[in-house]
Amino acid sequence: MKNLVINLDRSPDRLKHCHKQFGRLKLDFERVAAVDARGLSQSELDNIVLHKDWPKPTNSEFACFMSHRKCWEILVASTDEYAAIFEDDIILSDSAADFLESSDWVPADVNILRLETFKTKVYFKRWWRLQIRDRHLLKMVGFHAGAGGYIISRRLAVSLLKETVNYMPAPVDHYLFDPGCEVFANNIIFQLVPAVCAQEQVLSAGTLTLGGNIEDRSVVNLIQKKRGSLSGGQKMLRELKRGVYKLKRLAVDKRMIVDVQ
Repeated sequence: MKNLVINLDRSPDRLKHCHKQFGRLKLDFERVAAVDARGLSQSELDNIVLHKDWPKPTNSEFACFMSHRKCWEILVASTDEYAAIFEDDIILSDSAADFLESSDWVPADVNILRLETFKTKVYFKRWWRLQIRDRHLLKMVGFHAGAGGYIISRRLAVSLLKETVNYMPAPVDHYLFDPGCEVFANNIIFQLVPAVCAQEQVLSAGTLTLGGNIEDRSVVNLIQKKRGSLSGGQKMLRELKRGVYKLKRLAVDKRMIVDVQ
């Protein structure tokens, strides 16, 4: 299994950080030159088809999506069945090597599996879990932010590459891990619990040494904008549906924060 790390040419400090992270675990990785938002031309951006229900991504989000897409291309061109993809501000736990040395432990029906946590409450299937060594795999039923560390299968990478030719539905973490996007609808999204990595901003928010990854997020105010556009009747209907939804969640799903270990 390949370990691919996305890194900008103008971020040698982040590359040095990755060499330390992987080096202390005696793991190899392949650097993938990230697409630089500063180098995107307007013609490139204008040729990308957007999803009608999502706000237009920022240039940084465009570049991030394209960078992950490069990783999917590398996997498809290789002989590996899986690749672990990381952003260059990732912090690996001491036990990460047990899950990154090979993909032998990955169940055959898994297409995408989150290795990281964003330390936010996420919904999972309450009654389903699979023991994997000293951890569990859970099935996600709610959005879990971030695309700093995940495993993807060759078969899913082939599909995603076909779907995203000149098309960007949403920022890459939403595209992969948001129930509002097709990847979530067409695949079971698995989460390794406890996680084996997290981005620096999650673990060391008060003492960042690498800086933020993407500062200008297009979806920050998406929910607030939708709420503000509802009529009185629509708001009442929304509250009724929300009540039913909460009862269903209480019985079927479990909301929890994934720790890192």
